[in-house]
Formats: sequence, C-alpha cells, structure tokens
Amino acid sequence: MKLKSIKLCNFRKHENTKITLENDLTVIVGENDTGKSTLIQAMQIAFRNEKIEISDFLDKDKAIEIEIEVGDRYFIINAEIIDSRLQQTRSLAIPAREASSIQSNIDSLPEEEIRSIAKMLGIRVTTTSRIDTLKTNILAEVSDRSRYSGGRFMIKSESLPEEKSYFLNGLQFENIDRFVNETFFRARQKDLWSTPIEGQTLSDFIQNKLIEYKVEAEKSILEAGIADILRQFIPNLTSIEINPIFENKDLNVNTTVSLLTTEGDRQSVSKFGDGTKRRLTIALLQNRARTESESALYFIDEPDTHLHVRAQNELLDALDSIAKSGSQIIVTTHSPFIMNSVDTRQVRVFSKKDRVVRAKDNIASETLRDDEFRRLGIENLHLFFSRKFVIVEGETEEAFLPIVYRKFYGRPISRDFVKIIKRSGISVSPDLQKLWLNASYQMTSSLLPITMPSPKHRNL
Repeated sequence: MKLKSIKLCNFRKHENTKITLENDLTVIVGENDTGKSTLIQAMQIAFRNEKIEISDFLDKDKAIEIEIEVGDRYFIINAEIIDSRLQQTRSLAIPAREASSIQSNIDSLPEEEIRSIAKMLGIRVTTTSRIDTLKTNILAEVSDRSRYSGGRFMIKSESLPEEKSYFLNGLQFENIDRFVNETFFRARQKDLWSTPIEGQTLSDFIQNKLIEYKVEAEKSILEAGIADILRQFIPNLTSIEINPIFENKDLNVNTTVSLLTTEGDRQSVSKFGDGTKRRLTIALLQNRARTESESALYFIDEPDTHLHVRAQNELLDALDSIAKSGSQIIVTTHSPFIMNSVDTRQVRVFSKKDRVVRAKDNIASETLRDDEFRRLGIENLHLFFSRKFVIVEGETEEAFLPIVYRKFYGRPISRDFVKIIKRSGISVSPDLQKLWLNASYQMTSSLLPITMPSPKHRNL
C-alpha cells in the first residue's frame, strides 16, 4: 500500500504539519533548519520503532503525535511527559466499517486471517492458540463501542507498518557497506523470523521454546519451596507465574563490501575515491529497480550531498526507475537541479516562521501544473524561492533591468531572488496568478508588472 500522508504535531519544530504524498516521487525542499530531515527521522520512529526523546518536544506541556496514513489505516505514535517521565504509546486506527465487518463475518473467515486479525488487535497468538478462543477474544475487542470515534476503530497496538522501508542519506551514498546493509539486508532481517523450521516459523520455534523454559522455571521455583517462604508474608499465595516476553526485533547484521580482481586481490570499497563509491551506489539503486519485485518505501535525506550534477541526473534516473516499478520515494534536497527536474506537483515546500515549520502541500492544480510556468520561463527553483517576479513587456526591459540592478547594487539581480519574466504577449490568467501566489515560497513574494496591462488584466 502507498503512504498517503504524514502528520507531525509538537515534534521538534513541527507544531502542526501535514503533507500529502505522491504515489511515485515526492521532493521536499526548503532552507536549512526547516524540518526536512526531521520528517525523515519521524518516519524512522514510525517504521523502525525508534524512540521519541524529551528533546523532541517543541512544547513539553503538550503531547507529540506522529500520524501516518497507509492505505485506509492510520498508524499513530503519541508521547507525553508526565511527572518528568516520558511515556510513549502506539495505536492503529482502522475504518469503523472494517471492524464491523470483522464482527459480522468472523465465522466465515479462514483460520490464517483470524490469526492475522488477532495479532493486529494485540491478542497474543501462538501455534497452539485455539481458533475458537481467538474468535471470542476478537469479538470482545471489536464489540467495545468506546473505541469507535470519528469513523475509526482505535487499537492499542505496538505493530509497525508492514511495508518494506529503506532509509538512506548523503553519507550512505559514500559508505557502500552501510548502503548495501540498508538496501539489501535491512528489510530481510525481519523476514528471518518467518523462516520455516521443522513445520513452524523461527518466531514460533522461539516462542515454544520459551514456553518450555517457563514451565521448567516455574517447576524449579515451586520445588525449591520459594512459594512456601512467600506464604509467610502472602498467606493467600497459590503459585508463582513467569511470562517470558519475546519481541521480533530486527537482528543486528553488519555487512562489508569488497571488490575482487582477476588477480585474486580483495580490496575494500572504502579504499576507493568518493566518485567511484557514488557511482557504485547509483548502479546498485538501478539494479534494485530492475530486480525488485515487491514495492517498497524509500526515504532519502539529501542524496545530492557531494554529488556532481551529472551524478544527480543519474540518481534521478535511478529513482524514476524505482518509482515506475511500483515503489514510493520521499526525498529531501537542497539541489536546484533536482528541484527543476521534477514536476511541480511532486514538490512540497517547508519554511519557518516564528521558529515553527510551515508546509505548503501540493501547490499545483489539476489543470495548471508545469506547462504555463515553463512557457513563462519559470523553473521550480524560481517558483519556490524567488522573492520578486518582475513582468516586463519586451527584450529591451529584460536586458536593461539586470544592467541597472548591477550598477546600483554591485551584484546580479538573480542573487537577490528576483526573476524577470518577459511577457511577450503571453496571457497571465487569473487562474495562473492564483497558482503562482499559492506556490510562492515567501509570504512576501509579489508580482511587479512593468508594462501597460490591458483592461482585462488591470486587476493583476
């Protein structure tokens, strides 16, 4: 399933940020310290079960909420500080109609689906669990009307989204060992728990072994007379119960990558230059696009760091191939080349005002995307970062203004984020003006027409 939206509340500089995501590629841009990397780190909390820290609170008197929408489900992480202690919980929200459907059709569901639903609801499931017992427990959960709210059914669940996810940053594009570990091994580490062993999964094998150890430990404690000792203080004590808790966490697997020559020499990739390592990284990404049969989520934080423009173009080609194979990619960047090489619909802009992040979501309408901007000579970089757009009538004004600006201020007009647009008879429609102002990165951006507008366009 695709990741539809991300919402961050009270998380670092994000007071209340929500963005929707494209099914293929979403590019997040913004100046330094506007919360781009923070969004990627929040996704590591959501997908990798990393912990929220006290330093993550924007306002320590309010709760943090991280919410991601995957398909028709919402995974929610809440954290708050109570009596100077940090408390973090996870929950899952499914459509109320789905919970009602489970309640109505449970008797007709196959056993494997019943086990899956029970796990989703937080019910403990083992290979020895009776289906009738699981059904009873499921019905007890979905019949609780207090958990229905706003068309959702809320579940207290520590489960993580099942979608495969990869997290990469600029440094990993130069550290091949870490890159290979992340893209080729990380997602499969969790799959090891489902590996069949003697008719059961590795996870079930461990669970059953722990049950055996539990019985042995309880028997040993009772035979040692420990319960009799405790009855001197707790007269109504009957027995001592031990419950081992096992979590299917990712295994700690490290990788190293070496290159072998025809002479039989082995050389670590880390010994090669940055250019060679980046080329290898991009080649590996392109290989994943050709061979990956299952869609995945890629979170890539500033991959353009230290990349030449040609390498950035190769990177975009690789990302396009991955997206076309069905995967979804979220990229943060400072690169003007990358900004100008994607559709306007794919760009999300983060800015900061009064130390709080503000996000501009999908700024392009269905009918006005890139074509009209391109005809006016406006690239995404101008659209999102220019402070002033100066509309001139012809070539004379277009050539004159930069000369005068440099004479007065001693620098090119473009350095101060001013974009000159030659109208040349192109109609700047009110619809385009609305899109333009909506897309503008700076709230103070303005249109300065240096021309004699027709009566039709005087309102511009």
